[in-house]
Amino acid sequence: MKKIAYFDSTHDMPEEILTAAGFVPCKIFGDVHTPNDLADQYLQAFFCPAARSFLTEALTMSAEWLGIIVAQGCNSTNRHYDVWKRHVNTPFLHWFNTPLKDDAMAVRFMKTELWRLIDALARQFHVTVTDEMLAAAIRESNEIKKRL
Repeated sequence: MKKIAYFDSTHDMPEEILTAAGFVPCKIFGDVHTPNDLADQYLQAFFCPAARSFLTEALTMSAEWLGIIVAQGCNSTNRHYDVWKRHVNTPFLHWFNTPLKDDAMAVRFMKTELWRLIDALARQFHVTVTDEMLAAAIRESNEIKKRL
């Protein structure tokens, strides 16, 4: 399976794009009950346990993924992109930015970010994502969420 992981503390990451592109999206959840020695090499101890546990999990599991996407989150989790870019060798790294508003300008910004992600996946992995593939991935995602 072709897996791409993602940090997303705000639930804005469009998993459907990864699915449509033929990847298995792997959300990084972390575990605040395990030691964060790995993350503590890169993050200050005053970072929240959740942010540190996300990074610990990612560093532990990184060999299983073709890449990682860091979705806009809190100030702590946003630093994961910087750590990854500087310290972790990975075939694919992408910053997915999301607006905090929902006005017309924010909607345009979000559309641009969605297309930027699709383009980055296409360039790196030579995949095509069509409207039909996106629609199928959205239907599948909605069905899964309905069952949950």
